[in-house]
Formats: sequence, C-alpha cells, structure tokens
Amino acid sequence: MAATRERGWGEADGEREEDLAAIAAPVFGHAGGLAALLGVQGPSDRFDAEARRAALPALQRAAADLGHQLGGR
Repeated sequence: MAATRERGWGEADGEREEDLAAIAAPVFGHAGGLAALLGVQGPSDRFDAEARRAALPALQRAAADLGHQLGGR
C-alpha cells in the first residue's frame, strides 16, 4: 500500500485471478479525498508489464480529468 500511495497508481498481476492483470489510478474529489478508482484490466498474457506501462499515462490522464470534473485539483 505504501508503494502504491507513493507512486500514485496500483498494479496487480495474478493476485485475484491467476490469469488477470490490472492497473488503477486514484480519482480525487472536490475535498481532495479519494472519490473513486479508475482501472483497466485484462488477461495477463496480453496485458503484460509492457502493455500496462503503455496504458498507464492514458489511465492517469483519464483519472485526473474525472477528478477535475468532480471539482478536484
């Protein structure tokens, strides 16, 4: 949790389901607190570490845009 909080996004590979990988980014609301998480997931064999890194910037932009729409900074 500390590493996830420090880098600003989370990642899972085979944690919940053996063949599932995911990344998630926080969405902050108007009061600055966590309002939601925005995530992307897929089969581990196609959503490998390289694919997750490639998708991360777009996910982070989408999470920031959503937070802005909710009144966040």
